[in-house]
Amino acid sequence: MAKKLSVALDAPIQWPKCCARCGADTDLTVAGVSIGSMSGIAPRLDGLAITSTMVSLKYPVCRAHAGGLGLAGFVTRRTAGLSFLRGFSYFVGVLGVAIFAVMAARAVGLAPRNNLPTPWPFLAIFAGGIAASAYFIHAMRTLPVRLVGQSRETVTIRFANDAFAADFYARNRRNLRDVPWWKKFIF
Repeated sequence: MAKKLSVALDAPIQWPKCCARCGADTDLTVAGVSIGSMSGIAPRLDGLAITSTMVSLKYPVCRAHAGGLGLAGFVTRRTAGLSFLRGFSYFVGVLGVAIFAVMAARAVGLAPRNNLPTPWPFLAIFAGGIAASAYFIHAMRTLPVRLVGQSRETVTIRFANDAFAADFYARNRRNLRDVPWWKKFIF
């Protein structure tokens, strides 16, 4: 089961000397994850000034598990733009599944057919939404370390490997903060 820990940003983070996915301690490289948040909007004479903060962390991973983590880390980044993109893809993907189910029912004779031409461009968009949604879900499951929360002083890290999380806890015990109860259930 995944473990979440909140760590203070004002002290250095000490990572275990093993792969975050499998625990191997040879042939290690680094992978990165990041999270962003908007910290303020202020009106200016020439428009709006938006201030934001971004936290990036690099963690150890073996070369066998490093493949694809760069793109997975990017598409699962918790920023406003990428969160909107994921939500839109999920919406289009769910619609696409429903539309393809209706088309399959019509093809086998379970639903009445009509004489309208097939809207191939729309089907391509829905197929893309299904593929993007499937990749986003795969990327979320692939990442051994994800940043799931951020405040001014802390960042909340979700670990897929419990042994790695326990070692991280032991190395960073003084820098850890309590995760709010409601964050334990949301992400």
